[in-house]
Amino acid sequence: MAAVGWLSFMKHALLLDAADVILLRAGLAVGAAMGGALLAALLGGIGHRPRCALISLAAGCLLAVGAIGIFPEVRELLGLSRAAGAMAVGVLVFFLVSKYLYFICPACSATATDHDRGFVQLSWLLIAAGAFHALMDGIAIALGAEVGGKIGVLVLAAVAAHKIPEGMALVAIGLQAGQGRLGALLIALMVEMMTALGSSVGLLAGEIPLAGVGIALGVAGGSFLYVGVFALAAEMGEHERTSIAVWAGLGFFALAALLRLLPE
Repeated sequence: MAAVGWLSFMKHALLLDAADVILLRAGLAVGAAMGGALLAALLGGIGHRPRCALISLAAGCLLAVGAIGIFPEVRELLGLSRAAGAMAVGVLVFFLVSKYLYFICPACSATATDHDRGFVQLSWLLIAAGAFHALMDGIAIALGAEVGGKIGVLVLAAVAAHKIPEGMALVAIGLQAGQGRLGALLIALMVEMMTALGSSVGLLAGEIPLAGVGIALGVAGGSFLYVGVFALAAEMGEHERTSIAVWAGLGFFALAALLRLLPE
């Protein structure tokens, strides 16, 4: 009976598009992040290989959702040129924040925490960049739900997959910066709660024209592409490339299969 109840809960959480379910989806994403964070805290960190595999898998999911999920939907809403422009803006925004503020994706740069490249220093720059990333994740969840159909499910799946190594990375950074396990968990929770805030902001999408939703979704899709590419580039610079490509391929084709299996 418990299993039936859980399946019923997941069905409603993934397929309905009401405002309360948008926030529930954000809660699921935050829960995935904190699950990874709790695991990392209990183990005192996560080793190279499992973390690299999770990051690569999640990067493949993000690339699939951005390229074959979000872009066709935005193209249908806006046309080819404006869809491409919106996606390009998303890539550019994340590039500029990463370049001039700090690494925008804790999970994507998790490997750097093992080599003391400055990323382990728990500063407001790290918190601000991670919080901005989480905020965009929340907005993407809400926009996907607003568009409805497959897109909402795919966006949630990709964000949740990425949240697990992200939570691990935030805890690893906190631990290496001298925080205790509880302190590292609280930092991860503080950053990840921005996902819920982003979904709350994204609820305003229901008040703007559909073209505006398309533009915002395109920008979010561009951010997915940037994070996916950045994650793979960061991992390939540190680890054996074949296994990274395999895990990324698994993530990409898993989301592509989910796209085909989901009802319209």
